[in-house]
Amino acid sequence: QLSPQHLKSHGLTSKEFKNKFPGYPMRSDLSLERFNNSNRSSILPKKINLDISRLLGYLISEGNNTKKRISICNTEIEVIDDIKKCFNNNFSAHYYERKRTRNKNNSTWKDNVDLVMFGRAELDFFDYLGYKKASYSNQKEVPISILKSTKSNIIEFLRSYFEGDGCVHVKKRMISCNSVSQKLIQQISHLLANIGILSTINIIIKENIKHQTIYTLSICGTE
Repeated sequence: QLSPQHLKSHGLTSKEFKNKFPGYPMRSDLSLERFNNSNRSSILPKKINLDISRLLGYLISEGNNTKKRISICNTEIEVIDDIKKCFNNNFSAHYYERKRTRNKNNSTWKDNVDLVMFGRAELDFFDYLGYKKASYSNQKEVPISILKSTKSNIIEFLRSYFEGDGCVHVKKRMISCNSVSQKLIQQISHLLANIGILSTINIIIKENIKHQTIYTLSICGTE
């Protein structure tokens, strides 16, 4: 928690911290009331609630963003319905659905549904919360608003993140997730530890042209 009191305990003032880490918001900087007071026609949430936390989890795991749009892709009807509900409960802007069927080796994969949002205010809103515009997969990280949030919001974020990126290994009694972003996996591990769940991180070098490094987080169950 980057409050002024926390920084003071480390011998830093808020001004010194901002000079050293430009663009990294302090707790006082994340005021959604101040964000809503600007001249905007769209209706935006006034606080980070459970719905917004879940949306951020879906965005980090299944989202794709540019400077002009945000989209979330999934194949599960229950997940798509939950994303719609979270969005409709908190925003006045509209989105549209785009259904795609992908083929590989003459076999049909599951239908994918993209939920695409174009609202400028909504894009700015999520950017403000820490879901940065036009970022690449290896640049993904847990939004700063979640790192500063309550335990209940963190749990909702983790739940939707694993809904999108998680994999259940029944025989091994294990849940895992993968990412090419080392920072994201480390942050997920820290969030889990903060709510009493231990995890391990392994590094896999994928044998392809790029020799891509993949970071795997695993949570093992008990008998």
